[in-house]
Amino acid sequence: IGMGAFGEATILSVTLPSSLTHIGEGAFEMCNVEEITIPSGVKVIEFATFWACRNLKSATIPEGVTSIGEGAFYKCFKKRSGGSHPEITIPSSVTSIGARAFEDCELEVVRVSSDEYVERLKQMLAASGLDVSKVRFEVTVPPDDPPDDPPDDPLDVYTYGKIFVDYLGDPLSFVQA
Repeated sequence: IGMGAFGEATILSVTLPSSLTHIGEGAFEMCNVEEITIPSGVKVIEFATFWACRNLKSATIPEGVTSIGEGAFYKCFKKRSGGSHPEITIPSSVTSIGARAFEDCELEVVRVSSDEYVERLKQMLAASGLDVSKVRFEVTVPPDDPPDDPPDDPLDVYTYGKIFVDYLGDPLSFVQA
């Protein structure tokens, strides 16, 4: 997808082909898309790819993506009254997140694939402008592969195939998946 291809478009839904390997800078900048799943062939989310997509409620980044560029999700994920909680899935393959990538976002849930990755991801997200104190981090654990030991930290709760790692520093409630 070329640079600025869908910039300011009034599209609500996009299905990207699994064969896609590149999404250009600003490709979806300021459009109305609500959900996006990045195909597994994409390895880098470029500069300002989803800049100011205020209606974005959910984004899934697949394993294999290594970098989220500067301003990639700037001003995305705005809360809506009575609506769903803005969320994103970020795999442990992401090793760099650019400046302002999540600045002015109101993400409530970040899903990750490894509990060892949470602290590193929190640091990268905070450096990119996200207020991580307002985010719940969920670590997906396959239901048929429970952890060997219970969590050491009282804020880590294993339930229904997920680990609820942290939410505003308060004890967590159980949520059935």
